[in-house]
Amino acid sequence: MKGRGGCGTVVARCTVLILCAGLLSGCFFGSKTKACHKPQEYQSSTEVEKLQVPDELDAPNREGALVIAEGARATQPVPQDQPCPEQPPDYFGVDSG
Repeated sequence: MKGRGGCGTVVARCTVLILCAGLLSGCFFGSKTKACHKPQEYQSSTEVEKLQVPDELDAPNREGALVIAEGARATQPVPQDQPCPEQPPDYFGVDSG
């Protein structure tokens, strides 16, 4: 009577099967759209009313408050036919090179 493969053979086959399934799932279930092509949360941000503090409480320090400038918002996701930038543009508009 022939014996079946030992317990180690079954474990090895299961391990290989799980590894292959994991590797293949990245190919089929991964997102094809890069993050720069999707609308970002900050692109739809708006300023809210200032905090109304009751008279009996101290008002917060607003020295470091973020102020969103008035005017049109011209930020859009990068079009699908254009590559994502490798690094963000210079914040101050000065070439670092």
